[in-house]
Amino acid sequence: MILLDRRRQADAAAIVLHERKRSFLRKTRTFRAYCSRHRAALIVGSGFGSGVILSFMPIAPFVRLASAFASTFSLMINGPIAGFLAGYRAGGPEASQADPQ
Repeated sequence: MILLDRRRQADAAAIVLHERKRSFLRKTRTFRAYCSRHRAALIVGSGFGSGVILSFMPIAPFVRLASAFASTFSLMINGPIAGFLAGYRAGGPEASQADPQ
């Protein structure tokens, strides 16, 4: 009987979700219509706005973050991945098992 109760609860939750989705779609209809009509202008405007905002931000934290990512990437490349890349460039396991000529 617990399974039937859980099924009823899941069905009730699905009904509530469907009603809330319809309510959300009804409330945002005009905004979604505006966005669909002016899609290109919104994309260009948001890109311009984010560029202006980023131009006012300090650059030093981003340089430190990029340096940390670059050093982590170099450690990964020089560490475990280097062996895999060297084996792949040499021809992989098939090349080591081939008959030497």
